[in-house]
Amino acid sequence: MTSPESRTPNHGSVRILGIDPGSQRTGGWGMRLVDSLAACWGVTDIEDDGKIVWFDLELMPPLVRREG
Repeated sequence: MTSPESRTPNHGSVRILGIDPGSQRTGGWGMRLVDSLAACWGVTDIEDDGKIVWFDLELMPPLVRREG
């Protein structure tokens, strides 16, 4: 398992945006990806300095490609 973190000076809330199939939105997908791929995730507020979003990813062995 690995536990990456992302630190931001932004004090806003962490939201998972809804999916709009017709959307041309090019940003705002980060937390949706984290939520769908991570075993768990959370937010740690840093007083006067933003927040850290952390998440745990379970590591899988590489896929073996069979020849033939």
